[in-house]
Amino acid sequence: MPRFFPDILFVWNTFDEIYLLIFAGAIKFGDSLTMAECSQLVASLAACALPFQCAHGRPTCQPLLPLSAVRALEKERAEVRAAQYFPRAI
Repeated sequence: MPRFFPDILFVWNTFDEIYLLIFAGAIKFGDSLTMAECSQLVASLAACALPFQCAHGRPTCQPLLPLSAVRALEKERAEVRAAQYFPRAI
């Protein structure tokens, strides 16, 4: 008859309980958030030293705009600023 190891079961049960305590309140994909929760989450993220990666170095954010759109917007803003500071002579 196989021997029963209650200490191993205790360890696994403890890990399960810790997992539930840690991740039960975590935001998961598909969860609905209120505007206040979103604002608080972004404010907390802004306070982080490395807000765009997890502790293991994996990216945690995804761009919402294609980079070409961002570059086009930056170019347009630079042209507007240049026109303000260096008006063309007529």
